[in-house]
Order: sequence, then C-alpha cells, then structure tokens
Amino acid sequence: ATVGFGGRGLSIWKASDMSLVWDSGSILETEQCAKYPWAHNTVADEEFSMVRDADGNVGARFNLEGSGKVSTVPPYLVTGDCDTCNKLQEDIWKLNAFSPTKEDGCDVNDAAVTRGPGCDENYCACPLGKTVDERSLKDGAGPEAVVVGEACGMTIMVTATEKQGTAFVFDVSDPPNTQLLFVQHLSPASQTKNPSVAYADRTLGEVDPESITFLTAEKSPTGNAGILFSGSWGGTLS
Repeated sequence: ATVGFGGRGLSIWKASDMSLVWDSGSILETEQCAKYPWAHNTVADEEFSMVRDADGNVGARFNLEGSGKVSTVPPYLVTGDCDTCNKLQEDIWKLNAFSPTKEDGCDVNDAAVTRGPGCDENYCACPLGKTVDERSLKDGAGPEAVVVGEACGMTIMVTATEKQGTAFVFDVSDPPNTQLLFVQHLSPASQTKNPSVAYADRTLGEVDPESITFLTAEKSPTGNAGILFSGSWGGTLS
C-alpha cells in the first residue's frame, strides 16, 4: 500500500489500483486536542523566536560596531539603515511585543509565561502554549512527514503535526483496520517555556518536527527499533 498525507490527516491507498484503504479523518486533530489541548492550533516558528544578543540581552537592532551584539534603539533589527530593514526580524519583534489590544505576543506578567533568557520587564517570546496559528483553520493538523517500519511484531506508522509538535503512532499491520496506539507531544516543556528558556535548561524537545527517521532493530545500537525526530526550529534531535 502507499501512504499519503496532507493538511489534516493521513490516507492509505492500495498501490495496484489506487483505491482508498483507510483514512485518518479527524483523528489527528481530535486526539491531539483531547490529550494536549494547550497545543491545539498553536505554532512555534521563527516568528516567535527570541531577539537577543550573544550575552542574552534583548535588543531591537543589530549593533554594527559589535559582532554578536544588539542595540536597543529602534528601528527594529536592521543590517544598516532602515532602507535595508530585515522585515522578518522586524516582524519577530512586533509579534512578541505584548499589547493588551491584540493577541500577538506574551504578557511578561502572565504567570503562564516562564521568565528567563531573553525576557525583560516589557518583552518575552511566547511559549508554544500561548500562541495561535492564524493558518490553523486552513492548514489543520499539518502532518509534515510519515515513516513506516517494523517494530514489536507490528508494522508501525509514525507521523507528527508540523506546527504543534505532536507525534502519532499507528499500527498498520492490517491497513483497513489501522489502530492509533498512542499520542506523544515532542516538547512538553513548550507549554509554558519559550524556546530560549527551554533550550537553556535542556528541556526543549522537537519544535516543528519536519524530519522523521524509522530506525529498525537491526540498525539500532540498542537492538530495539526506534524513531528519530528532528525539530527544524528547535535545533535538536531526539
């Protein structure tokens, strides 16, 4: 059989005639929301990254006189004069600057936002649990990759939601009767910790898991099958 994946779920098709064998329907969204409601419709990508220098100081602009340093003087993060403003970096700052009149950004006085590297009295990057993906109604769960392999006497299929970072493990030994075995978030610390905080205390998991590798028992150093996840924004591998 062949496995296809799209915005909201997974499908298994018979390779010989491309007839539909099984479809996940709303499983990814409903099961993720049930187990990790704080991660439902969230997003952790470059827009919610920290804006800070090599010493951990929050800044608004690169300091051209000091490598790896930032200046706190507007306009926001530029590489020269404002005619060459880096629009993405400017957006990062604005998105994370809290305002009571809009949802973007995180209130540093909110008890659900963990203070730490990159936070000051006015600014703190958002943890995953305090974000909302504006494209969630269109994108859905957004599984980005899928792998299939043999483990524990079963044929196992694994995928993960791209923006929310939740992994799903299925038993596809009998494709028409595919069963969800379990759901696991790949970065539980991101519920309350922004990426810099979680990375600093070594609790950050896989943020935006776009790459998954199935490691067979024969190739595994432990002799047990396993799954490797790589987070495109987390900078980590598990």
